Amino acid sequence: MAVTRYLLTCACGRAISVASSQAGSTISCPDCGAAVDIPTIRGLRDLPIDEKPADRETVSTSSKSSWSLLLGLTAGICFLSLLISLGIGSYLGLQRIANPTPFTLEDELAYGDDMINSYQPSDLWDIWTFYRVEGLTIKKPSVYFETKRLLEVRDRWIWVSFITSAVALVGFIGTILVARGKR
Repeated sequence: MAVTRYLLTCACGRAISVASSQAGSTISCPDCGAAVDIPTIRGLRDLPIDEKPADRETVSTSSKSSWSLLLGLTAGICFLSLLISLGIGSYLGLQRIANPTPFTLEDELAYGDDMINSYQPSDLWDIWTFYRVEGLTIKKPSVYFETKRLLEVRDRWIWVSFITSAVALVGFIGTILVARGKR
């Protein structure tokens, strides 16, 4: 069943084809851009019927949304990654402030010296002969160097998360600007 369309005349003289489903809403004139109120269903009956609706340009009441599905998804993903990366970066940054480097290389060397000084000479001889016979095995890094490595990894993750936040923020703002530019 064909939808009946009516001719609504703008103040500039342009005849705009409207459907009964648009009754009571406001559209903008394609020529002058003025807001044109569409009458209610009763008021539409007083308007002339559009005999050739296919030939005329129709104007939608839902002023085309500037947000497409792709723009919405892009903005959502950018905003979500912005929140996640800011959260991770803030957490790691606060952890860095709350837990500064526990000790220095000098502390590690002093601890090693104290440990060696606590051995009896016979214990040191036993350790020496063990290494002479067995050889050096895979050596685990000292606590200082392992802690230092972990702190450096944490610092890299802080930078990565804040750079990701900056990129996500630029993407989010860009998406909003693209959507506004489509209006």
